[in-house]
Amino acid sequence: MKKPNFERCDAFVEQFESVAVQMGLPDTDAQFERLREQMRGLRFDPAFPKGANVNFYQWIGDAEVRVLTFERGVEDYTLACGTGSGSVAAVLWLTGKLPTGKIAVENPGGTLEFELEGTETEVTSIL
Repeated sequence: MKKPNFERCDAFVEQFESVAVQMGLPDTDAQFERLREQMRGLRFDPAFPKGANVNFYQWIGDAEVRVLTFERGVEDYTLACGTGSGSVAAVLWLTGKLPTGKIAVENPGGTLEFELEGTETEVTSIL
């Protein structure tokens, strides 16, 4: 996987105290639809002139997160996004939330496992 490049971003999304996502019943879940609109807004935010994939994550274990991706080109949620999952892993590493460098990222389409190496300010390897 390509080495991540981080840039400051001025895009803003409304805070969600908690979001319960029912992947099988998106039409009946108002928070799920509200989250979709927030992610769509970020995907087209002027901070990203070419658009962007938007990933929200939730911790579900010590080294495991659940990721939901609103993908550019798909223009909706996607079952899995390797670069999005890797980006979440890299951000967690760089913010000191991934001390072992290993993480499982659960997507609606399956789980991806990552192993990261680097320093406190740089990810040098992500597999």
